[in-house]
Amino acid sequence: MQVETMNGELPETDFVRRLKMETNEMSIVTTAPTGAQFLTPYAFQAEITAIDPSVSELRQAVKAFVSLAAAPAGYEALNQDVALGIRRMTAAILECEEAGVSSREIRDYLAPARLLHHHSPFVARAQDWPRGYAGDFETIEYLCDAVNRAEAGDPVARCIEEYALASDITRQHRNKLELQAEMMLRCCRSKKGARILSVGCGGARDIRMIAELLRDCDVEFVLCDSDADALELACAELGPLADKCTFVHGRVPRVLNRLKDLGTFDLVVAGGLFDYLPDRWISLMVGDVWRRLLNCGGTIFFTNIAAGNPYRPWMEYLADWSLIERTEGDVRRLCRDAGLSDDAVSVTRDGTDLTLIARLVKPSNVEN
Repeated sequence: MQVETMNGELPETDFVRRLKMETNEMSIVTTAPTGAQFLTPYAFQAEITAIDPSVSELRQAVKAFVSLAAAPAGYEALNQDVALGIRRMTAAILECEEAGVSSREIRDYLAPARLLHHHSPFVARAQDWPRGYAGDFETIEYLCDAVNRAEAGDPVARCIEEYALASDITRQHRNKLELQAEMMLRCCRSKKGARILSVGCGGARDIRMIAELLRDCDVEFVLCDSDADALELACAELGPLADKCTFVHGRVPRVLNRLKDLGTFDLVVAGGLFDYLPDRWISLMVGDVWRRLLNCGGTIFFTNIAAGNPYRPWMEYLADWSLIERTEGDVRRLCRDAGLSDDAVSVTRDGTDLTLIARLVKPSNVEN
């Protein structure tokens, strides 16, 4: 399969090779107004007697989006057109799902748009999984920096990159890191010798936000992550504060047994870890932390992407980044399954309304 764009052929990355394998039945070539050619994933005869309206709309949405590569409009107008094009494809994806079109078929129809998205370095990371898993710590660093790194000569790529980095779905992640930093700072200021555990800490971006404020605080951190390179980055970026940290390399739920040997904590932060964990693991972790790792009066803080995420079709089909959505009722049920009373659980939302913020406060009169 050969794909030509305004900037020439796409590099032969793992994503492109995978996409070629997924769409090996492609047979029809369409030409964008510039002459840029994309193989379209419509594996059917040229003569079609009937087609589902949702599929027809998806095809048209993809065709219109790909044609933006030839758009003569200025950057601001193009930026709006790209956002509108993504929203149109998102709506068409939802219609296809409701009509029973398989995810494989939907992905095939989206192939030209997926390839165009790959020109955005941020989306390319999401599609390629360079560290072998979604939402790796380097991608989160990229998301937090929110710097458009697309080529200046590729305006569509820059618009896609801007859409990804400025949208509410990435803003919610920055919001929760700020909330985690606030929780940590409050804990340190309210208790001398505070002990804080961060599970799935990544590069400890939250702690780095307040590192200067914590330098003279009597505090101890335990930072845990499944990626050793994330811990290495955290150690390097925290500077002198790293001396107050213990770094633990391990994966939930197995790492919990090792964490028990490191004492108890006043604050346990799990960030967006639960976006990727099944219900059983969450209840196991929450229950274990509550009973064995959390001091009386301590708090467990975690987040979860809320059900009904409007960016879900774009994330799953165009960026290959899937999250497990949950409702407030789901979060409370998981906490009950872990042995917590409803009174101990508080669930709110971040400023984008996309993320559930859970705070589990252990009463001061409860024994470990």
